[in-house]
Amino acid sequence: MSRTTVDLKGYLENELRMRYSPGSILPYNDNEIIHEFFKGPISAEKAKTFKVMNPNIQMMAYSLIKHIPLRRNSTPESLDNPLTQHLLDELGLRPTAEDFQKIRERKLKMCVVGYGGAMVNMLYNMYTWAMELSETGIFEKVAIYEKDTIDFSNLMRMGKPLGGSYHSGFTNDYDEEVPTLKTLKKLNMFDIEKELSAERVMIKFSKWLQADSAALIDSKDYFFVGAPTLETRNMLSDKKFFFLGHSNYEVDITYSPQGISSLAVETYGTIDIPVLLINLQLATAAFIKILASGEEHQPDERLLDFDLKEWVENNPEKMEAIYG
Repeated sequence: MSRTTVDLKGYLENELRMRYSPGSILPYNDNEIIHEFFKGPISAEKAKTFKVMNPNIQMMAYSLIKHIPLRRNSTPESLDNPLTQHLLDELGLRPTAEDFQKIRERKLKMCVVGYGGAMVNMLYNMYTWAMELSETGIFEKVAIYEKDTIDFSNLMRMGKPLGGSYHSGFTNDYDEEVPTLKTLKKLNMFDIEKELSAERVMIKFSKWLQADSAALIDSKDYFFVGAPTLETRNMLSDKKFFFLGHSNYEVDITYSPQGISSLAVETYGTIDIPVLLINLQLATAAFIKILASGEEHQPDERLLDFDLKEWVENNPEKMEAIYG
């Protein structure tokens, strides 16, 4: 059995397209660039002109299909989106250097429970804003539990552009009949986000967080954040735990949920990717404000509850002013 680089054009057409949202409630559609790939050759310059949210579509997918070297942007395109910028100000969530300084002064230790689409985007957005404000070492330590792999069909939910040699992890193990796409271990995706830790390293655990392994983390020193399974959430119910949920057009942050959150089940299948990424940008900003405040919270306290579709429908004049 030999290993070779995948021709992802066929894979995109046959698999990814079916899982992608047919359109967005926002006035652009990152599905367009996939359709362009199906039509034939496309220049790197033309690829950049697409109004897409996710840099993985512009950089990662293009590089994989056309075999052009990846270039890591200092700031992802998503953070330049005018709607994101407007909402950060309207909701009073724009992060400041003072916010990061307050977090650092608290000497917090963060344990991320699951490095799925939500936390990949949160950590990367947090890193990007911190770097823009020349702030590093925000947390004393950062630990992450993740046992899973990522399939290419879910790659577009990762707002973080994958640079370096990460794309080489997507290879095909061929047998005589059925080529299968090898998945990439999520724990291999950490790179620049280690700057969030004062120790310049992320403690990574491939064993899922369970009662017997929780001793590795002193719950008195760490707070937990993520969108893990119900079983794991129950285990964290008496700890400092921030649950980040997203479903359809809505995002929420709930402190130590004691029951099943309205967003307890993560969305699978088709999803409006631009909406997802904007919501997770807002959740990142809200989380920075929450940590900077140092306030105590009560179990089941909803700290963020935002529905982007509802906002868009209720603010047509603002949408017109933002996008023209």
